[in-house]
Amino acid sequence: MDELTLYEAQRLQDVDGFFWCRFYEEPMDKTEGGCGKNCEGYKPRNGFNGCCRHYSLKFYEPTDKCITISKSGTLKK
Repeated sequence: MDELTLYEAQRLQDVDGFFWCRFYEEPMDKTEGGCGKNCEGYKPRNGFNGCCRHYSLKFYEPTDKCITISKSGTLKK
């Protein structure tokens, strides 16, 4: 790889009905009940029960702002 292009992320607000699972690294539907004791990656935040540590309501999308880094160390905006 000679170059790498990085895009600035923008946080999305209020994605109703969905959550982000950091264990599976994909969005999940809240109504399907995919998060809980029956999940392979379930680990309670408090160590006993309740909300999983992989559960998140933060969603991001790329913006038009980007930076390209080349192998030689030069930056392009």
